[in-house]
Amino acid sequence: MHKLTDKTIEVKGIGPKKSSLFKKLDIYILEDALHYYPREYEKYKAVLPISQIRSSGDVSISASFMGRPRTRYAKGLSITSIVAVDNTGKVECTWFNQPFRASIYKQDVLYYIRGKIIKRNNKLQIQNPIIEEYCAQEHTRDKLVPVYKLTRGLTQTDLQRLINKALECPELDKNSYSDLLIKKSTGFVSKKDAYTNIHYPASEDQLEYARQRLIFSEFFNLQVSAQYIKNTINSRTSDVKINTDKANIESFFNSLPYELTPSQDKVIKNIFNDFNSGKVMNRMIQGDVGSGKTLVAAAALYTVAFSGYQSTMMAPTELLAKQHMKTLSSLLKDFRIHIELLTGSMNAAEKSAIKERLANGKIDIMIGTHALIQDDVIFKSLGLVISDEQQRFGVRERAVLRSKGGAPHFMAMSATPIPRTLAHILYGDLDLSVIKDMPPGRRPIKTYCVSSKLRERVYRFVKNRVKQGEQAYIVCQLIEESSTIDAISAEDLYSELKQGYLMGIEIRLLHGRLETNEKDLIMEEFLQGKTKALVATSIIEVGVDAENATIIVIENAERFGLAQLHQLRGRVGRGVKQSYCILISDTDDDLAKDRLQAMVSLANGFEIAEKDLELRGPGQVYGSRQHGLPEFRMANPIKDSKLFMLASKNAERVIKNLDKIEFRKIAEECLSKHQGTDIISD
Repeated sequence: MHKLTDKTIEVKGIGPKKSSLFKKLDIYILEDALHYYPREYEKYKAVLPISQIRSSGDVSISASFMGRPRTRYAKGLSITSIVAVDNTGKVECTWFNQPFRASIYKQDVLYYIRGKIIKRNNKLQIQNPIIEEYCAQEHTRDKLVPVYKLTRGLTQTDLQRLINKALECPELDKNSYSDLLIKKSTGFVSKKDAYTNIHYPASEDQLEYARQRLIFSEFFNLQVSAQYIKNTINSRTSDVKINTDKANIESFFNSLPYELTPSQDKVIKNIFNDFNSGKVMNRMIQGDVGSGKTLVAAAALYTVAFSGYQSTMMAPTELLAKQHMKTLSSLLKDFRIHIELLTGSMNAAEKSAIKERLANGKIDIMIGTHALIQDDVIFKSLGLVISDEQQRFGVRERAVLRSKGGAPHFMAMSATPIPRTLAHILYGDLDLSVIKDMPPGRRPIKTYCVSSKLRERVYRFVKNRVKQGEQAYIVCQLIEESSTIDAISAEDLYSELKQGYLMGIEIRLLHGRLETNEKDLIMEEFLQGKTKALVATSIIEVGVDAENATIIVIENAERFGLAQLHQLRGRVGRGVKQSYCILISDTDDDLAKDRLQAMVSLANGFEIAEKDLELRGPGQVYGSRQHGLPEFRMANPIKDSKLFMLASKNAERVIKNLDKIEFRKIAEECLSKHQGTDIISD
């Protein structure tokens, strides 16, 4: 008998070749097969006598084939037909471009035949039917048949055999503490019944019961883990004493060239309350593009520096790290605060000198990329860790950076708008603050979606604005031409514009394959205004802040997600001039059209995120494999919000009763499913 932890290659009948194919589906052990849920279900209807068939719709019959099949050709198509009969009548089965069908069916065998019926020339016809040998046990009732997403070399039967082996594992007959609590408190079906009916549903009702149980389990495991971690961190006392007295911080606020927005003021107070609580701060700051999160970070960094501690701020790209260096240096220029930058592209001598100054306490604020988490990066007195664009970092990276101090305060920031419901799920271990309003003086960005037929008009508009002293971004998805993707590349568009619509304009090309020094030079020239138009890939999505850039044109806009389009749009509108976002697309896809229309009609990033989540689901919007995000196999935090609330309520019950053995066991089970050991070390 197999165990759920057995590798696929250990299962009889699965050799190295098939095992490697299963790995392409992320199926490494038998338990993974249980969690590989069907993409859809085909409904096998119970058989009808041919005499009761109507002239349209899906139909299933039990019949044998009569007479010789015939194949004819018309307009380049082969059309193969054969007559099926039962004791009540006959119907014609027809296949297009499948002449082999003429030789594979026997006349003395009873077949189960299903497909869509049509009436042609007063005759009933089933086009491209699916045929299998009739089995009374299987085909006398309605039946839901799972259909799985596959990879080349694997069949539905291969996958079903593996799932059957997993369903036979004895562990499924044993109820864990979590299973007992779920069954007792919710009345949901057992774990084994849920897995059985998600793969082989006895009815649509049984399928729905299984779906609810599995969705609840996903939410429950995550919520117990998140609440446990939050409880653990919130119970930690902090030796980092930050002075938030008004006299200490007033000089910073007086130095600002503008007033704080109400949201900025509220979030800064949240941070200062955390500093004064005696506990370790563990807070997420969410804000739309351009809402002023960096200013909030500057207030925290200033306060920590003047309290005698060091801070660090980690960004996912060198471009963003350098932008933070520039912005923070400007905001803190009036104070004796030493800020430095550490990135992977620096030479060994530069890095060594910076690390030495950091270890000696000569650097107050250390800004950098992943280079900050190297073992030889040592702080003398780390008081605050800030992680920018939090969704791009994993739990482990966060933990390593925090481990460089005794118990430093932690603050995450994200400009990727996430609906509040989903934010509580993704960042349930963090206290959440949201910057809702925008700094005064910002004009709404005018957004348009046009077809490629208007490209000449679009670039004529770009050229006219550039001649008036403004700047433009032009974004493509591809760097170079692709034989498989129908989209214009940045290289081709750059050549086309330089020699055509934007001839005579200072135009440059920027993408990720360029050397770091070249990318820095191109970006610096754009920020200085020397370059008027920048053709780029989505490398400019975050970290580029050019106040004079007022136009962004996005080619093949349908190939970008809504959240990414909103981030790209946020590259303009940074100054006081009217800005424009022009989406160029010829898509016929209804879902893509809905996304583009949402961009035109919505300006608020959180509303856009809600719409994107509604249209595509969390896995596609945020990427189930993206670092730091949980992998929802079945749950949708918006559509399944009632199940989430029920799971959250049950998770609270577990956390409140950790002194009891059964509840502590439940917490341990949930944590183990979410790499809890790593998370707790955070």
